[in-house]
Formats: sequence, structure tokens, C-alpha cells
Amino acid sequence: MLFWITNIIAMLLILAMFFIGIFIDKIHAKKFTVKNITLLGLIVALSIILTNVIGYSMVFGFRIMIGNFMIFFAGMVFGPLGGIMAGFCSDLVGSMINITGTFHFGFMLSKIFIGFCGSLVFIFKKNNFWFIKMIFFLIFSLAITSFLITPICLVASGLGSLATINYVKKIIILPIELLIFIPSLFACLKISSLLLKNEIQQPSKPWFLRHGELKFHIKKKANK
Repeated sequence: MLFWITNIIAMLLILAMFFIGIFIDKIHAKKFTVKNITLLGLIVALSIILTNVIGYSMVFGFRIMIGNFMIFFAGMVFGPLGGIMAGFCSDLVGSMINITGTFHFGFMLSKIFIGFCGSLVFIFKKNNFWFIKMIFFLIFSLAITSFLITPICLVASGLGSLATINYVKKIIILPIELLIFIPSLFACLKISSLLLKNEIQQPSKPWFLRHGELKFHIKKKANK
């Protein structure tokens, strides 16, 4: 019974997030170009590869879902709907590749939530302190998915003992993930900022360039 109840709740939350994403990004979503869709598809493909190939390899005895930072990155670049779609497609295709265990919509909700949180970095009217916002929403998304959504899904799937072990592992591995994700996101965003610089005046400009270019370094004041 718990399995079906949590699945239904997860599906409703997924639908709710889709509607929220459309509502927040309704103007931006209508102006998706072929180029933007192609770039989003590339990011999703990288996420699937990193999660289902490299991500399932052992690092210090633990499995790191490296592809999650690409889903977060998709939200930063393409906004709420882009991040949600990246999480949805990444989990759906990943589940088809690794057909093991019991499918639960809660795991898909985790991916979607990470993508949505990525978009929140640039939901504000100004891009100031974007790096601090990025770290905050990254930690927030990983904490919620690792210590709330995933354990609930595991317990609902009859894997209560695994949920306890996973909880302890995540406490250890989360700092490692952050050490990998933060510089990776910074580098990817800097490269994207250079590649998409000409898009800043276009109606279809990426989500992270809505309010102008990003500052990647602090300018030192000249000594008088």
C-alpha cells in the first residue's frame, strides 16, 4: 500500500512541478529555438552517460551520481521547464538502460527537483552573488533528494535496511559530490557564457543571461 501511495504522491508532485515550470517560464518556453533544444538534448545525453556509465563506478567504495550536476546545469541555462525536462528525460532513459530493481516515480521526482532548483539560481531580477546562490541551491537540492526523497522511495519499495545504509553513505559522499559539482558547474557555465554571449540580445536568450552577462571574477579596485 505504501508503495502505491508514495508513487501516486510522486506523480502528482511531478505534474505540479511541470505546471509550475510552465507558469514561471511561460514566455521563455514559447521561444525555444532549435539550437536551444539541441543544446538541452546534448546536456541530457551527457547526464545519462555520466550517471549510468561513470556514475555507477565506485569512487572510494561509493557510487557518485555525477550526471546530477548536468541536470542542475540544464536548469541554470534553460530555466525551470528546461531543468524539469532534463531531469525527466534523464531518469526515464536511465531507467530503460539500467532495468534493475523496482521503478518508483520518486526517483524521477528527485532528478526533476534537482533540475528545477538549478533554475532558481537565476530566478531573481539580478545576477549578483549568483555563485553563492548556486552553491546554496545545489546543496539544498542534493540534501532534499538524498536525505528525504530517496529514503522514502527505498522504504516504500521494501528496502528499509538499504535506506539506512544509504543515509549513512550520503552523509559521507555529499561533501565529495560538492567538491566535484561546484567547480564543474562553474567551468560549464563560464564556457556556456562565452559560447552563448551573442544570444544575450535575442528573444530566445538562455535563462542565465536574462539579466545580462555573468561576472566570473571580482574586479580589484585600482590604487589611487
